Formats: sequence, structure tokens, C-alpha cells
Amino acid sequence: MKIPARLSFLLFYFLFFASSLLSQKDFSDIDQLLEAKKDVLGKDFIAMVWWQRDASNPEMDTLIYKKQTNQQFKTTVQAPIASASKWLTAALVMTFVDEGKLSLDDPVVKYVPEFGKYFKNYITVRHCLSQTTGIESEPIKILKLLERKKFATLEEEVNSFAAKKISDNPGEEFYYGNIGLNIVGRVLEVVGKRRFDQLMTQRLGRKLAMRRTTFSNIAVAPSILPAGPNHLLTIT
Repeated sequence: MKIPARLSFLLFYFLFFASSLLSQKDFSDIDQLLEAKKDVLGKDFIAMVWWQRDASNPEMDTLIYKKQTNQQFKTTVQAPIASASKWLTAALVMTFVDEGKLSLDDPVVKYVPEFGKYFKNYITVRHCLSQTTGIESEPIKILKLLERKKFATLEEEVNSFAAKKISDNPGEEFYYGNIGLNIVGRVLEVVGKRRFDQLMTQRLGRKLAMRRTTFSNIAVAPSILPAGPNHLLTIT
């Protein structure tokens, strides 16, 4: 997993100060750090520190620090959840696996023939979910997380992945990004015979009563949604 040096240092710095200041509950140094790094974190950043009193009783956990850069940002506000959408995509995959309509060891080429044209017959659904496809991905830039290339459909985007260079054998190296989850999202479209956002609403959203959760976004085509940063707009 590759993380930008500035961001990884900032996260380490935050955790270091949080642990060292926990006993005295003086978070002024963290306040100064987060204020100084607002340009890196973004305008809607929230940082929290919880104190776990009893591991066997989560209800005993106490919120001892919270820093919020935008006071208008509340639990009722719809907002992109970025790569957390990957978790829901994985859950959606498993609904098909549970029904026997898909296997984690199915080759992607079985559903997306474009991969066969570029000799990528060995990449499986499991590789996609575990971020081990071996397909070369672009470096992650924290300030560019909400930007993406313009594709008319998820099919078009995933077909473009098929032509990308292989940097490692599938299953050997972990590279964090959107490629694997978007590939498996297209696989679900083929198996489920519906757009990805429709499958998500039908199989997870309605059943979990997530009424204000949507994969729609006016900035991109509604089917380009499984893993990318600007797709899922809320969880309530």
C-alpha cells in the first residue's frame, strides 16, 4: 500500500500525540497540527479520539477529543464517503456469492472478455477484492481524491483497465486503489443484469433501510460507482 509521504507523516504525528496526551487530556498540540495542515486534510475534516475503558463493553467508550473544520457538517448532511464505499461493494459481491451466482475464484475474463484481449485471464474476483490484481495504478494524491477521469459507463472504465500494464503477478503484491473494486463492480453488472447503483439499492440499501444513501452523483455517470472516491453520497 502506497500512501503519500506528507499524509503518512501527518497520520503518524497525530497518533503519536494522541497517545502521549491521552492521560493528561491536553490536545492543544493536536489542535495546532490539524490547523496547520488544513490544506492537506480538506475543508470537511473531522478528527476524533475515543478512550476505550473496557474492551468487552463498547458502551463504556468515551469521546475525549473532537476537531471539526466545518461546523455545518453534521450527521444529517449527505457527503461523499470516499473509499469507504469499497466496504459496501464487497458486501454486495458476497450477496451474489451466497446465492451461488458468483465465485470469488471466478476469472474476471469470464464476465469481461476485454481482459482476454490483453492476456489477463488469470485475474480473479478474489484478486479484485483484495487489491492484488497486479494492474499498475496511478499514485494516490490526497488533494485529488474527489477527481476522476470521465467515462460514460463503468463498462468503459473497466475496459480501459484491461489495457493497463501488469506490474506484479496477481495475488503477490497489494496496491491500494480503485481498479480492483471497479472491475468487480462491472462483474456484478454483468451477473446481475443491472447497473451497479441499482444493484446496490436493491440488494443492500432497501434491505438495510439506508434511505438517504445513494450512489448517484450528478458529476459522473450513475453506473461508475463501486470504489471511487466521489460515488457514495451518505450513510444514515
